Amino acid sequence: MFSADSDYPMTPDIDVDEVGHVITTWIETEAIDRQLFYQIFNNNFASVGKHSVTFTLPEFMISPSVAARNLTAWFGWVDPRSNGLNVYATKIDYILPIFWSTTRHFSR
Repeated sequence: MFSADSDYPMTPDIDVDEVGHVITTWIETEAIDRQLFYQIFNNNFASVGKHSVTFTLPEFMISPSVAARNLTAWFGWVDPRSNGLNVYATKIDYILPIFWSTTRHFSR
């Protein structure tokens, strides 16, 4: 299910929205940093490509998750350093093939 150009995908998560779009997310080791990626497949399993979840990245990402509904996907991940978990989340509206996203940071 990962794109052919994935470099060592780790800890995937997957969700399916109510109209049959499959959304998957995973972490890849790109050079030194870990990056969170996602891929969306329509209800015929045609991929709209691999995308980075955010452009401002923490240095260490683990535990990716995805939830989808009404053509919106929510992604979450954690950076476990700094005296506890730093939790990040972003929302992507995916009216195929147009994407829009915002990122939020929640500290514990």
